[in-house]
Amino acid sequence: MIDDQQGASNSEVRKFGILIAAIAGAAGAYLAWRGRNGYAVMWEIAGVFLVTGVLLPIVLRPVYRIWMRFAALLGWVNTRVLLTLFYLLILTPVGAAMRLFKKDVLGRQLNREAASYWVRRDPKAADKQSYEHLF
Repeated sequence: MIDDQQGASNSEVRKFGILIAAIAGAAGAYLAWRGRNGYAVMWEIAGVFLVTGVLLPIVLRPVYRIWMRFAALLGWVNTRVLLTLFYLLILTPVGAAMRLFKKDVLGRQLNREAASYWVRRDPKAADKQSYEHLF
C-alpha cells in the first residue's frame, strides 16, 4: 500500500525487491535448465533487486512506485475486460435462453385475476441453531 505523504514503507519495498529477485532468479534457473541464453542476465537482475531491496530500499522506491501504478492500471483494465466477457459470454446467453423458453424466475408476469402478488411464507421457528449458523 502506498502512503500519500511519505510513499511506500521500507518493508514494502524490501518485499517487492525480494519478490522480483525470486521471480527473476527462477526465470534464470528455468532458462539455464532448458539450455537457453539469457539466464545470466536474469540472475544479474535478481541480484540487483535483492541487494537494493534488502540494503538500499530507497534506491528501489521509484521502481516500486512505477510498478504499483502499472499494477493499478492493469487491475482497472482487467476488471473491465473480465466483467465484459462475463456479461457477454455468461449472462447474455442465459438471458436469451430464458426468454426463448419463456422462463420467468422472478414471477414478473401480470395476472389480472390475482388479488395480490404477495407470496405468503410460513415463519420459521427461531432456535439457537439458526442464530449460530446463519447460512
